Amino acid sequence: MRRGILLVLVPALLVAACGSSTSQGTPDPQTATVVDGRFELRFTVDRTTLKPDDSITGTAELRMNAGGSGALSGSSQLFGFEFAEVGGEHRVVTPAYRSDCAPHQVGSDSPLTTGIVKSGRTVGNGPNDAFVRDFLEGREVHLPAGQWDITAIAGFIDGRACSGQPHAIRATVRVTVAA
Repeated sequence: MRRGILLVLVPALLVAACGSSTSQGTPDPQTATVVDGRFELRFTVDRTTLKPDDSITGTAELRMNAGGSGALSGSSQLFGFEFAEVGGEHRVVTPAYRSDCAPHQVGSDSPLTTGIVKSGRTVGNGPNDAFVRDFLEGREVHLPAGQWDITAIAGFIDGRACSGQPHAIRATVRVTVAA
């Protein structure tokens, strides 16, 4: 009888120990997936609860929905990321794209991927310009305290030589930056 009780208690203790360690400081990744015709954009943010000094990381992935592969074209910078404050001062950084026409090949087994990157520009002397200039400095992505929607945008043309059906697929994940 004692041996049976011990065998039940040991797994229970292991589960309890694992449960308590995963609730303290582990990543809380979140993924948003959007389907547009035969394309799928999957955007994962590695942590959605952060502090202002934390670097925000994640991955955007574009793949064909149904087997096979396809030729795409558009900017050599296929992915862009938008950072929009929810409430607060309603600050926004919209991505900027190169105006070239580059070929891309995508498949269900060979997706196009990128990490979160910053791009954008100011429009003159708008109320958001100082924030955008500060945000774009450096390579790491940091946001001030508040709630933010981070949107991965895959912009491309389904066809070669920038001729075909245009697509702009958007997948959004909300993060909270605590002061």
